Amino acid sequence: MEKAPRDTAIRVANASEETLAKCIKQRVWAGRKTLPRNWTDGQLLLIKIGPWLAAIGLVKGEMAMDQDSAFDQGFPALIPVQWIWTPAEKDRLVFDDWVRPTLDDAWGSPHGLLLLNQSVLPAHHSEALVRKLVKRIPAIGR
Repeated sequence: MEKAPRDTAIRVANASEETLAKCIKQRVWAGRKTLPRNWTDGQLLLIKIGPWLAAIGLVKGEMAMDQDSAFDQGFPALIPVQWIWTPAEKDRLVFDDWVRPTLDDAWGSPHGLLLLNQSVLPAHHSEALVRKLVKRIPAIGR
């Protein structure tokens, strides 16, 4: 498993179980809408399902438009991702307890539109969140 870089940018996105399962299987992140074009290799993607941190991926390339409809209608953008943490449902972490305070500090509240747009967290907040992630999920720091 590739480790999470400590000086990386972080994005957070919401997903359904079905969408996440397809993305993990195909090693991509599929945007339900046109995603911002500023995705770069090495960024971390945190996936939230309901109140849970459900997966962590490492962006491994540039965005492409889906030409083969692998994700049915409504998923026009695909980004290659190496999924570095995909726990069983029972092993997921509560997102709101420790990720949300970092988002509130970075963006204020409410920050729903920034999540919807999968905006990049500012560098200082991304670094602080990576430290928290490595502490809570030691396997991603190895």
